[in-house]
Amino acid sequence: NRHQRTHNMFARRFTKIAATVIAGATLGMAALASAGTASALSSTDANFLADIASDGVGYDDANLAVRNAHVICDALDAGYGATDIGMEILAANDDLTTHQVATIVVAAVENYCPENTVLIA
Repeated sequence: NRHQRTHNMFARRFTKIAATVIAGATLGMAALASAGTASALSSTDANFLADIASDGVGYDDANLAVRNAHVICDALDAGYGATDIGMEILAANDDLTTHQVATIVVAAVENYCPENTVLIA
């Protein structure tokens, strides 16, 4: 059952869009560092992680998963379409379904950049 499998969506990054967004971001490469320093998760972070887990999406590092959610929001802010972002995530994570990728994008928007909800409707 695809919902029971654990996926490693955040073990691999959606590189093309993320690299473009990060190149223009003030945080630079630290925004998507593979491990980085551990930080406490907020209730928003916990909600995001619960949202993606509810669709069977696993992650190797909760902090990295949260940082990638912020990259999704940054990409939307930079003018990338939700479909383009989703296709990039899907291409970099062949163990995810299209539905799971949509869950990731929607969960990122709902939790971290609700002003972009209109872009995923």
